[in-house]
Amino acid sequence: MKKLLQILFCFFMLFTTTAMAQEYTIGILANRGIDSFYDRWLMHAAYLEKHTGQSFTVKPLSFTEIEPAIAAGKIDFLLTNSSMFVALKAKYHIKAIATMVNGTEYGGKISQFGGVIFTSASSNINTLTDIKGNTFIAVKKTSLGGYQMALKELMDHNIDLQNSSTNLEFANTHDNVVKEILARPGTIGTVRSNVLENLALNGTIDMRDIKILNQKKVGNFPYIVSTPLYPEWPMASLPKTDKRVVQKVNEALKQMQDNDLAADLASIAGWESALDYSNVDTLLRSIGLLK
Repeated sequence: MKKLLQILFCFFMLFTTTAMAQEYTIGILANRGIDSFYDRWLMHAAYLEKHTGQSFTVKPLSFTEIEPAIAAGKIDFLLTNSSMFVALKAKYHIKAIATMVNGTEYGGKISQFGGVIFTSASSNINTLTDIKGNTFIAVKKTSLGGYQMALKELMDHNIDLQNSSTNLEFANTHDNVVKEILARPGTIGTVRSNVLENLALNGTIDMRDIKILNQKKVGNFPYIVSTPLYPEWPMASLPKTDKRVVQKVNEALKQMQDNDLAADLASIAGWESALDYSNVDTLLRSIGLLK
């Protein structure tokens, strides 16, 4: 009932706003499926309308739908994972205007994330070298935290997932990867940091059933991680988007507080000035996805 009321409130906000000459579309990667997409992101459109005086809508996009949406001019802003942003930046000249900030269960705020490589607790796989010859399950080839970070880490350990005896599979969402690993003992998987902790927090999994491989300690980062950290998702603008509107959106996002309804529903803590994505560029070049 609470979520229904929140969604109705969002629609009320959107449709009672003064009619605008143009509606700006924010394409958002629905990396965990579309079931909860509008619960998470619809209020961002209402928030931006309130703070910019412009009209906005949010559009869920799968990994394969993002580039066609840009090429066809169907979106004005894009929120996607950091590696897709870097690859699309080179081709379509999109520009990061803000970086997502996440809250933690410990009261902190973080704007970086990593990848987690794991197996079931009952598995006899204990190190990265044990992966050879087994089945490795990732999210999607275009997923940074759900594939590319792990691919780079394994390459650094002389394990090439793309050219080895390891059977590589993709499950399309982070949640599906976790389900597959727990349902198929002896498989190995990777998801972005905080996915396991969130699933454990809501009772979907028991962390005692999970075995982490190559666990790292990176500064004060509060989540389990098996790879270095990279900057969080950027909000990007397309070259065709009115520069005055881009500036208004930039300013509005950075003013968002963690207790704003838009942030709460999106499960984030707000936004900060766009970070440097050069280490993502370096990662993509090292695994052969950029030249």
